[in-house]
Amino acid sequence: MLSILPRTLKSIEALKAGAPAVLTAYAKNERVDPRAIRALQDTRLRRMVLHAAEHVPFWKRRFARFGVRPTEVRSIADLAALPPLEDRDLIDFGDELLEGGAANPAWLAVHSIAKPDRMVRLDTVARRERVADELRHIEWSGLDWRAPRAVLIGRNERGEALDGPGGRLRAALRSGVWLHPGHADEDAVRRFVAEAGRAGAQLLTGPPSALERVADAIETGAAASGAAPFRPKAVQSWGECLSDERRARLETALAAPVFDVYRAAEFGEIAHQCDRRDGLHVTMERALLEFVHGDTPVADGKDGEILVTALDNLAMPLFRYRIGDVGCRIPAAVPCPCERTSERILVTDGRAATLVTSPAGQRVHADWFEWLFEAIPGVLDWRVRQDTSSDLTLLYVPGVAWRDDAEPWIHEAIAGLDPKFHVMIERAETLPARADGRRERVVSRVPLSWNGPPRSGPSRSGDRA
Repeated sequence: MLSILPRTLKSIEALKAGAPAVLTAYAKNERVDPRAIRALQDTRLRRMVLHAAEHVPFWKRRFARFGVRPTEVRSIADLAALPPLEDRDLIDFGDELLEGGAANPAWLAVHSIAKPDRMVRLDTVARRERVADELRHIEWSGLDWRAPRAVLIGRNERGEALDGPGGRLRAALRSGVWLHPGHADEDAVRRFVAEAGRAGAQLLTGPPSALERVADAIETGAAASGAAPFRPKAVQSWGECLSDERRARLETALAAPVFDVYRAAEFGEIAHQCDRRDGLHVTMERALLEFVHGDTPVADGKDGEILVTALDNLAMPLFRYRIGDVGCRIPAAVPCPCERTSERILVTDGRAATLVTSPAGQRVHADWFEWLFEAIPGVLDWRVRQDTSSDLTLLYVPGVAWRDDAEPWIHEAIAGLDPKFHVMIERAETLPARADGRRERVVSRVPLSWNGPPRSGPSRSGDRA
């Protein structure tokens, strides 16, 4: 029953929203001359800027303050004088970022799961285009867009938790089955796997850390009963970095291809992998991306912080929004074998806030600390916090195999990274995950440095026996 109902409901919902027409238009754009898509981007940008200058109080002030003349804007380069829009702006200015300076009841309010104090409002057109984009990318994974889904997030489209029997039924009708990983123990994960199998779910979607819990449950179930109760045909990963090792682990355990998705509450799906999985194709009709070091644009192929401009939402225009990730644009001279002509990106280092900057100005990838703690027996959980360039706090949860002489070894390893680090090592009983179930391993409040490539792992010569 559940395998049929979601298809019917998704069809009705999509038709009501007008998404199939947008889906057709997007499909036509996939292999056109790239110059045509860039021209469409510029046209949409000019429309957004003129609308914001006339109807949005925040942008009226900011354009005037930084000398931007809306009627003279022809491309994103003409907005370079604007400082990036920050998370704090969305919180501090609220309604001033909205069309008319106030919320319209017809708009959809989307809460950020990671940052619940922040909200974005979508008009009807933006909502329709984002639904269409999501459906298109399901088809890229080789599935019918109406295919039942198993969703590793217990939220509705407004970002509200789907708690209780009513929420559970609604989620089942809309997606197949769902699970909020932040509220789930191992028994709940195993029930989710069994329900996904019964519902005929074909697409599994969620953050990599949550997908790994499902993979563990499937492997455990297969070992116990001789057959896995749930085998998706495709998997979408989002919300966290998908390393090559993680992808290989998931594809082996789930026996399905894993597609990386770059999405955000503010913009929907920004970019998605095709079946070649060589970079992520940007939805250029809806999003315009820049890569910068501070205020300076960087060349294609060079890492930089990502700024996103929405081209689809007149209700709440967002220009040059600092989304908090590090990545690069793949040079256009390197086309994708799938023959789609949209620009491609790599999210190379993930969240900027997970990159530690040493006193010498070297970026240190979270993988460095992952390796460090993997080399120490008896560490059940860990976390790294950087408040200033020289102050580093490491928290760990010890297990039975923990040895007290591990702390001097940690100091020695980090001194080899940069001797000017002042390191505090603290024991903890537990390190709770975030409300959305994800674990923040490394959190840095220090601005990024661009002095060379990041350190991604300590020297193996420092291995601890």
